[in-house]
Order: sequence, then structure tokens, then C-alpha cells
Amino acid sequence: MGPDRDEIEAAFIHYWRTGPVGENWVEWVRCFTPDVTYVDHFWGPLRGREEVAAWIDPVMMGVPEIYTVLDWYAIEGDKVIFRCENRRDNPHSEGPEYFDFPGLSVLWYGGDGLWRAEEDYWDRDGARRTSIDYADACRRAGVTTWEERMTRNHWPSSPEWAALDTPPNPSWVGRTDLAGITKPASWRQCWRRCVTAAPDERRHLRRHRWHRVDRLQRLPPVDRSRARGACPGA
Repeated sequence: MGPDRDEIEAAFIHYWRTGPVGENWVEWVRCFTPDVTYVDHFWGPLRGREEVAAWIDPVMMGVPEIYTVLDWYAIEGDKVIFRCENRRDNPHSEGPEYFDFPGLSVLWYGGDGLWRAEEDYWDRDGARRTSIDYADACRRAGVTTWEERMTRNHWPSSPEWAALDTPPNPSWVGRTDLAGITKPASWRQCWRRCVTAAPDERRHLRRHRWHRVDRLQRLPPVDRSRARGACPGA
């Protein structure tokens, strides 16, 4: 007998409230099993909590203006499939209220409230296009600092747990040991630095290093034709 649907949904709500809404990426990493397999089709494969933790804060620091708006999710067996919008608020009075590009992700439940795998897809062309549009809006509005960019003004109206009613406070704020990254080459450079460093320096880099993954465990197939479930309350 498989896991209970209510159990899986509760784990997903916790995952969503902790990461995409609360932006506590340190705690979000603990939503995964220690040996999690995580595949992002832009950044590449990651293996294990330590590697996911090394990746997530620098990536989010690199785009402080982006937040994640849940569109819908569906539960199918031990999988949760969800669609989201990666959103940037428009800082200028002209134009649309925000700039979006879509993403689709699959989570595989591992039991005990934890996820054993995740696979992310997102619209790269849309990401590039909205990045250019957003940068132009920032220039016209005179927005220059990450604090000015980090607005979260257009959360979804439902479900209630998919929105934040307090100012954002991402876990990377105040981290002087990190630098934001926006390109896969950046983490590859960090990995090369780590593997060529002296032993003492490798220990120092451990918290934010990147590891090479030569083989990727095959993830279970997803029947995307059935991923049409709406968010409860939507």
C-alpha cells in the first residue's frame, strides 16, 4: 500500500511554505531525504542534501527579485506535479504589473514527510526575455539595489498557504560567505576551485561547494497527461 494522499499533500504544503513562500532555503533543504536526487534542466543534476544546500542560496541570491507563484498542483501516487510562475514585480508605473515565466516540477515522495527526488523544467526563453524586460523597467524606475528589487506584491489569492503576508526575509540575507550566481559556469568554477584546493581550504569551502555528478539515477517516469489537478480552493 502506497503513502496516504493526505500525508503527501501535507508534506507538499510544508515544502511550499518553507521554500517558495518563506524563502527559508536552509530549512527547505531538510524537506528532502539525505540522498535526494535533484535535477534542474538548466543547472544540471545534484545529489544529496549537502549539494542542494550548496546550490540553492547562491542561486536565489543571484535573482533576489524572483519569487514563485503557485498555479496548480496534482497528486498522482507518490508524485506531486506542480506548475508555477517565476515572478518579478514591475518596479515602474508603466507596463504590466509583473513579468512571469513558467515552470513545471515533479516531486517524488520518500516517506516521513520527506522528498526523495525533484525534477524542474522552466521556460529558458521566457526567463531571458523577462530578465531583459525587468532590467529595462529597473533602469527607468531608478532601481539599483537588491533591497529595492526584492518586492513580493503579487501573490496568488489562493490557496492561503501559497502566499506571504509579511516582508520577505530570504535565508541568504546577511550571508557574507556567498556570492549570487546566475550561470551554470559559475558553480562549475566553484567546483573546480574546491577540488584543486588544499585540504584546509576544501574544508572551508564545504558549505558552498559544487560537486561533479558523473552518473544520474534514473527518475521514475511521469504521466504528464494526467497532471491537470487544480489547487484546492483555487
